[in-house]
Amino acid sequence: MARASSRRRLAAATLTLVAAAVMFVAAAPGAHALEPGSAQPTYPTLDLGMSGLNVAALEHLAYSGWLMLNEVAVFDDYEQLWTRAVQTWNGQPATGVTGPQVWPLFAPTLPGGPQAQVEAVQTLLGKVGFDAPVTGQYGLLDAVMVWWFQAIVGLPQTGMVDETTWKYLLWHYQELPYGAAALPGVCPTDPYNNWVDAAVWSYMERAGQALDTASLPALGITDASSIHGGPLSGHGSHQVGLDIDIRPVSQGTTGCPQPLNIVAAHRSASYEYSNVCLDEVDKNPAYDRDRTRTQIESLVNASRSPSFGGHHVKVVYFNDCLITDGMSVENAGLMNRSTNHYDHWHIRFCEPAPARGANGRSECS
Repeated sequence: MARASSRRRLAAATLTLVAAAVMFVAAAPGAHALEPGSAQPTYPTLDLGMSGLNVAALEHLAYSGWLMLNEVAVFDDYEQLWTRAVQTWNGQPATGVTGPQVWPLFAPTLPGGPQAQVEAVQTLLGKVGFDAPVTGQYGLLDAVMVWWFQAIVGLPQTGMVDETTWKYLLWHYQELPYGAAALPGVCPTDPYNNWVDAAVWSYMERAGQALDTASLPALGITDASSIHGGPLSGHGSHQVGLDIDIRPVSQGTTGCPQPLNIVAAHRSASYEYSNVCLDEVDKNPAYDRDRTRTQIESLVNASRSPSFGGHHVKVVYFNDCLITDGMSVENAGLMNRSTNHYDHWHIRFCEPAPARGANGRSECS
């Protein structure tokens, strides 16, 4: 008994020391709590065809019950069936959409919860940027990672997972991987600021697969959001994981697009700090309008939701007004102009209420 008690005291002391170190790191420059008002954590919505690590977490939960799923991180008919069964059992409308009424039913209490909940939390810790092996056992390392995450997002630092921490883990952004790990057809151009809402991650994967299958250039991402959201240098938006800047395509491009201004070099000064439509006589001959249009429409169409009944795009900013030629009427209606949007197009995704961001800016209308 004395030996066991000594081990417990040693473990407690180790956790305290490691947690103190974590708090020091979390308080260091570059680590910050969420900006007040910049993001309002809500439970995400999973619908048919969506993918990513939130879906993987759901699959761990479903696997522990009566339904054995193929754990491929894609929300398909099996995940929908499981969700409908859960909703029916709990007296909810059987929509088959996992959302704010379903997620709280599985809010873990860790340590001490079942293996499936531990696996789900470990999966989500991996989503938010930790190197978290999925073991099904909630150990010291997991507690430290949770403590660190709580410190960064401004929650009480307990090292334990409750419903609030569960919601924040599910809500948190997922990174669009850079370099060799990049998704097919998706090409972040630097290793930073590639964090997006989990639903947007799914749309990007879907659009990238379509472009890759058609042997079209990848989506060249220049900026999305920072890891925890909040202000991003050089941008008035990009704070809540719903905004992405993407390079236009040049003639002959394959793979990842290179930097390109759609205005011819000798005329670029005339367009600086403006939002006027590109004049055709000033068009950069290297600019490929048709394939840029294809990319925009591929990404808009990839965001369509069977249950929402439409796409999840609020607006696309780009100063080539002729890009709408040949677009569907619905997609053309999303196009707008904005200052200096000649070397990238900016897509803003949206969500049904409750929306992220202030003043309904990110709410689908």
